[in-house]
Amino acid sequence: MMPTRSLHDELGGAAATLWVPVRNGTTIVAAHRQLRALGWPVALHAVGSPGNNPIVTSWPGPYRTLPSHAVVTTEHNEPLVNWHALHGPDALTAITDSGGAVHAATDDELLAAQALLTGYGVQPTAAASAGLAGLLAHARTTPVSGNQIVVLTGR
Repeated sequence: MMPTRSLHDELGGAAATLWVPVRNGTTIVAAHRQLRALGWPVALHAVGSPGNNPIVTSWPGPYRTLPSHAVVTTEHNEPLVNWHALHGPDALTAITDSGGAVHAATDDELLAAQALLTGYGVQPTAAASAGLAGLLAHARTTPVSGNQIVVLTGR
């Protein structure tokens, strides 16, 4: 049997940042718990649809739901939209505790990230590309260093 190597082994240590598409906050909360259990100081960056996700619109303050009639779903931002994030308050706490941040990605940014990934043979949906869209937008205005991990979601 071949030995397995972990992502930590492949990177030579913990990543600097984990970029995650966000809707309900469940993935961010789970990632934070696991990273803490491993003792890895990784900054969590959540990326969602501007104006259409309460985690995105609440950042950096207290969690607030959105009026359900105000949420706009497009063919590109679904499933990043929601009026009430199931784990919203916990997600905001996890992001803050990790030293991360929340970012908004427009449909055009989602499509650009999707096209970039497609050029490398990866076929995600636009919304699944949100983590990369957030990283690319962030890197245009802020120096980025260390290993950056981008989570591509299914759906």
